[in-house]
Amino acid sequence: MVEFRFQRIKELREANGMTLEEMAGKMGKQKQQLGIWENGINSPTIDNLLVICNTFDVDPSFFFDVVSTLVEETDGSK
Repeated sequence: MVEFRFQRIKELREANGMTLEEMAGKMGKQKQQLGIWENGINSPTIDNLLVICNTFDVDPSFFFDVVSTLVEETDGSK
């Protein structure tokens, strides 16, 4: 399973010394929209994710974690 790591949007913004308003202005987005993404209320579209990636020069994979789900196999015998 692949999980979107919404917290990384805020981490990038803060690591670059930007306020929410500054980031929104640089991306041409509303600061409320960025707040929604940062708080995990909603995820950005692929197009918006690419804008974030281009703004901070990061690969889209930065925002995703692969989570392994271990399924216990049983054959019914004991």
